[in-house]
Amino acid sequence: MGVLGVHPAIAALHFDTSMAPSWRSRSAGIMLLVASHSKGSTLEPAPFAPATGVEFREYIAVLRNRKWSIAVVATLVLGATLAFSIRQTPLYESKTKVLIEALQIRGGGAAGDITTNMDTESQVVGSSSVAELVAGDLGVQEPIEHLLEPLKVEVVPNTEVLTISYRDPNPEEARRRANAFARAYLEFRRERLLREVTAGIERLRAQVQDLTVRLEHTIEQIGNEADPVVRMQLRARVNTLAAQIGLLQQQIQDVEPDASLLVGQIILPASLPQSPVVPNYPMNITLALFAGLALGIGLAFLRERLDERLRGTDDLEAHTHAPVLAVVPKLSGWRKREEDMLVTVSDTDSQAAEAYRTLRVAVLFAAANRGMKSFLVTSSRPDEGKTMTTANLGVALAQAGKRVVVVSADRRRPRLHRFFGCPNGIGLTNVLAGEADLRSALHQPGINNLRVLSSGAWIGNYDAIFGSDPMVRLLSELREYADLVLIDAGPVLGVADTVSLAPLVDGVLVVANADRATRRSVRQAMQQLEKVDATVVGCVLNNYDVHDVSYEYPGKHVRRNLFALVRRAKSGPLTIPHEPEESRTPSGDQLGEDRDGVVSRSPRNPS
Repeated sequence: MGVLGVHPAIAALHFDTSMAPSWRSRSAGIMLLVASHSKGSTLEPAPFAPATGVEFREYIAVLRNRKWSIAVVATLVLGATLAFSIRQTPLYESKTKVLIEALQIRGGGAAGDITTNMDTESQVVGSSSVAELVAGDLGVQEPIEHLLEPLKVEVVPNTEVLTISYRDPNPEEARRRANAFARAYLEFRRERLLREVTAGIERLRAQVQDLTVRLEHTIEQIGNEADPVVRMQLRARVNTLAAQIGLLQQQIQDVEPDASLLVGQIILPASLPQSPVVPNYPMNITLALFAGLALGIGLAFLRERLDERLRGTDDLEAHTHAPVLAVVPKLSGWRKREEDMLVTVSDTDSQAAEAYRTLRVAVLFAAANRGMKSFLVTSSRPDEGKTMTTANLGVALAQAGKRVVVVSADRRRPRLHRFFGCPNGIGLTNVLAGEADLRSALHQPGINNLRVLSSGAWIGNYDAIFGSDPMVRLLSELREYADLVLIDAGPVLGVADTVSLAPLVDGVLVVANADRATRRSVRQAMQQLEKVDATVVGCVLNNYDVHDVSYEYPGKHVRRNLFALVRRAKSGPLTIPHEPEESRTPSGDQLGEDRDGVVSRSPRNPS
């Protein structure tokens, strides 16, 4: 499939609602620009390269397009969070702080402290032993696990202070239990230390008892011994044992605790909480908003990924690898699809009419610089606006002084004749079957320089006729009669007629409806045209909603590619032909002469 290398020239001509000058002045300026660069210069062609990759503005477009779905998801998450928060039982939290005192001891005349592991102590506070003391203190009858569940113990960094927190639906109960855990912990710690010290003293006393027995036995040996040397040795042993016993007794006296043993103290008693900490509305709302927005944005991009609809000119170009020649806006006054509108006649100052005139410049550019005269207008699927495009483009070309023939070749849904109010009794099928000649089948719709060849009655071997020699001869005859021939063909997908006609014409225009066309359908259509080596001139994005932020604004596309018109034109001098008026007067073999009263003379030609 050949893609005509005029893309940048034509892409620069998309309509732009923000441009104040009239179409005629802008068209004239473009023509002068082309003409000024065509004198004595040959411009090298540049291959069409659609934009690839995801740009930041595309992310913004997705967010704008899906803003309501994102808002709905975020609102649902926020509402669910608020409902959950409202249903939560209010909980009050009371805190108390406990300072842990190191146990000081003296042994053998030397002082020392028993070191404290704060992480261990925090675990002790939450132990079942302490909880049992709390239950006894408060006189509550509930499982220990249930009593410990609302408890929270934290170590203040770089200190020997524990923060004991307790939550309860009753603020007074939260304070009572927080203080109770602090008291129970200090009591448990004191009892534990007393048990450890007492066990140590008992060990020392056992050693003293053992040494005392040995001392008494040694004294008894001295009284029974006659040898002075041995008696001297026994007396030395007695002195040693007595010294050891005295040392142990001194240690017992030093470490034995008294009733005022200090293991810690409550430095901040628990206070009565004034407001609940659960539910935490500010935190819940903040987290819900972040979670809702994250979920909504994720779903938005997922839907965008799964959505096959086209997203404007860049997206259409990327999936067709063909330039977008014009963007036709959605017609605000066209409510019913069965109604046929010629905006180039009924509303010449509308954006849609200007878009068709933009497409006219593209076709004239291709005709002048590539020698193209016959164009097939098609789409990937039905109801994408190809017939309306054919009709309005034909009128726009005729208004520019070109002799135009529009041909209805969509046999399944022929509608072209309805745009011009022409009958459909005799038309293309009759000419191909040899039942009528071309001049008798052409209709004058009352528009200067324009003739209509309707589809005619359906015949059984229509498919075979479309690719036959009579069709080739008819196209050749039409090229001789008219400056330009526009053929309204059926959709590419599912219809063999268009694929048969595509290689017989000079160029193909593909129409894509911004609301109905999908990326997959346009890709498949281009693949079908590629198989028959059709020359695709470009695409037309139809039914574009200028208020839809899911598409990129085509005006930006215009400004980006305006001067690419000259820079990327097809090789060869660019020429804009200006025929003398007398040379454009049709001869007897051209359209416009009233022969046998079948076709009336065009109003623009002299009698």
